[in-house]
Amino acid sequence: PPPDLTTYKSMAIAPFVAAHDPEFGRTTARDLSTQLQIVLKRDVEGFRTVADETADRQPVSDAIAELGITLEEAYADPKLGGKVAEKLGVDILLIGSIREPRFGLKEDDQNVYDMTEFEGLSKGDTIFVLTYQQVSTRVWMKAVSSAGEIVWQTGSPPPEEPGHITAYLKYARAHKLQAPERPIIPEAEIRTHLRDHIWRLLAHRLRPDKFAAISIPDWRELPKRQLKGSGGIIRF
Repeated sequence: PPPDLTTYKSMAIAPFVAAHDPEFGRTTARDLSTQLQIVLKRDVEGFRTVADETADRQPVSDAIAELGITLEEAYADPKLGGKVAEKLGVDILLIGSIREPRFGLKEDDQNVYDMTEFEGLSKGDTIFVLTYQQVSTRVWMKAVSSAGEIVWQTGSPPPEEPGHITAYLKYARAHKLQAPERPIIPEAEIRTHLRDHIWRLLAHRLRPDKFAAISIPDWRELPKRQLKGSGGIIRF
């Protein structure tokens, strides 16, 4: 079950531990903080949220550095996470970890047909092939009180180890069989989508009454035309 965040007056969100890309971890935490702050301020008068905002303004990272510890240590040890919360003057610290994303690409050479454009066109102009892309990763998160106690975490409740949330995006594009190129979505753009996907997943876990659930996998792009293969209409 989600934590009752309305019992607190303040919260800090640390950058996610993301060894593959610290900037990705920081901006994901910032996005989550911004959205939660909007909701919690409506529920709790004067609610305060602290997070790293820019490369120059990083109050959470600064507090961790001043304590002489690392972000990884603050995540692993709730006592140290509690010290960070205490130093920032907040009730709880949300801190998490993101595994390196795994990207996939599949070019399907099986012919599919768009019969909606068949009239007046040669059959060759209705033949398409599909390109699939995907990205997935795992995310862990826990909330630590200023007393150094885990008060909530993804997966099983404490004292069990936290479980992960799976983030999973998929894309499909249709290309004419005779097209000279089959452009794919750049990895940088997919990473932006993934960051948006992660904060929404976590926001739903924390406040399911305010943030809608997201389907897994989350299809971010699909062909606009209805396509038919050997097995009939293609369902994504």
